[in-house]
Amino acid sequence: MELRWSPRAAEDLERIFERIRKDNPTAAREFIKTLYSGCTALKAFPNRGRAGRMKGRRELVLPP
Repeated sequence: MELRWSPRAAEDLERIFERIRKDNPTAAREFIKTLYSGCTALKAFPNRGRAGRMKGRRELVLPP
């Protein structure tokens, strides 16, 4: 399985980080680490996510 971040997704991730960091820098780092680790884990466990809206794609669902 190949894992790629689109430029738009990478920009969104940066904006999310910056927004959370304004209120809680520690939470921002932990959130991004959890999200990135979960996405990376899809390479080893591709069925971990749910079927995506686009054929052949998976979506990662993280607990709240």
